[in-house]
Amino acid sequence: MHKFDDTRYGTSLLYACTKAASIALRVHGGSNSSDVVETVASSFADCARTYANRLHEAGLDDRVLVDAVHFVADLLTHGEVGTDVRWFDASLDALLELAAPSRRRTPDAQRFIDMMARQLQV
Repeated sequence: MHKFDDTRYGTSLLYACTKAASIALRVHGGSNSSDVVETVASSFADCARTYANRLHEAGLDDRVLVDAVHFVADLLTHGEVGTDVRWFDASLDALLELAAPSRRRTPDAQRFIDMMARQLQV
């Protein structure tokens, strides 16, 4: 089982999770104190690390996970997401499903993947 490489990517992952936590707190109107941001970021990072093995099994390295967290922070942290790790986990899981599927893709799902691939090449 692959464990997230904290030595190489830990600082980058924590930075991305801190960004997501800070945005989530700001959007939610919560406290933006450094202690609260740090606590939320830590729970986001713990959650993110659980995806390392799945990515590794798909032939991807831990940098993909860091980039995915940045994507969640930049584009999916909106509305009343709050600081509960469940929205973060669900967002990250859905995003990583595109890169490292957790189950066999159906023809319907593959059509969506193919369409997304075409859109991303534009």
